[in-house]
Amino acid sequence: MMRNGIGRAAVLAAGLLSGAAVLASGRNLIPNPGFEKLDEDGFPLKWKFFRKDQDAATVVRDGAAAGKNLLRVTRNSRRDAFVRSDIFPLRPGKYQISLQLRGSGKATVTMSVYHPVRTLPLRTVELTDRWQTVSTEFEVPAKATQASLGVRVSGSADIDDAQLRVFGAAPVEVEVVNAGSPGNNSFDLLTRLNTDVLSEDPDTVILLCGTNDMVNSKKPVPFARYETNLEQIITTLKNQNIRVMLMTPIPCYEPYILRRHDPAFFTPLSPNAKLEKAGEIVRKLAKKHGCPLVDLWTLFKERGEIGETAASWLRNPANGRSVDGVHPVGPGYAQIAKAVGAAMKEAGLKPKKIVCFGDSITFGIGAAKPEESYPEQLELELNRQ
Repeated sequence: MMRNGIGRAAVLAAGLLSGAAVLASGRNLIPNPGFEKLDEDGFPLKWKFFRKDQDAATVVRDGAAAGKNLLRVTRNSRRDAFVRSDIFPLRPGKYQISLQLRGSGKATVTMSVYHPVRTLPLRTVELTDRWQTVSTEFEVPAKATQASLGVRVSGSADIDDAQLRVFGAAPVEVEVVNAGSPGNNSFDLLTRLNTDVLSEDPDTVILLCGTNDMVNSKKPVPFARYETNLEQIITTLKNQNIRVMLMTPIPCYEPYILRRHDPAFFTPLSPNAKLEKAGEIVRKLAKKHGCPLVDLWTLFKERGEIGETAASWLRNPANGRSVDGVHPVGPGYAQIAKAVGAAMKEAGLKPKKIVCFGDSITFGIGAAKPEESYPEQLELELNRQ
């Protein structure tokens, strides 16, 4: 998981260091930073390469600066070769980026922020046949929510060990990865399971799914298939010795849903009747597979003040300037994080790496700031303990 004020000096400072660089502490935010996880074609997961028909990018398993693999990018056309990471969440603030480079010609390290899209060239370096650590400090502008790291190559470059950390942040004992994706139903989650969950090597996955399956008229999933999809996700994870925590879908504010979707879609069951039945399926699967359960349905029903006032845990014009009725606002996400933390403690779970897997509610739509999403608040909570 931007902008405004990006016209000001977005890059505060930049420097090229040789040898070991002093990195900012905290969790590395770059996906698959050492190119260790590969797709079926042997290309690094969560990285993109452009102009494949002209230039070349290959994984090399010899001579890496760290780990086993390096990525070799070679320009064969008139334009620079370009490789970048997938887009990842990033909040405004000061960061330090570091990566290992060697080769011939020049390489330019870039950071693209979204939206509107703006690419910041952070540093251009002359490459040699010896590894050098390129370290750059920069500031992500206000309202930024996503970014991607890129490297432009004018000759041939070996790239390894990309790192991006919050400058001055404390180290984390428990890492929480936000693998929420807006609009996803249970079919979409099945499609993303390998690339967005298993590739992260978590010891624990928190699964929240069902809102789009039940109340999004463009992405409906029948109850039986919803149950089958969830069970397939659960069994796949458990077969990999990954602990699974389940959450029931949260209730919605029906007047808003019926304004945004054709009321005929909700015949014979109302939006909340469908969500409640989905929750029953989740409870059934939790019991069957021995998964810890967080009952968000009951939590929001009893305490969420769902409606049109500013006190509602769901977004509305009074608290989020949107006729929403599905996505929580900051206080609602805080309650989800608190409930998950309590459930983990009760179950005796002491995870080191968690993937929060789900749709836009996991992603954090409705939060005023990225750090208000439940995965971010959960990471803060777990690392305070």
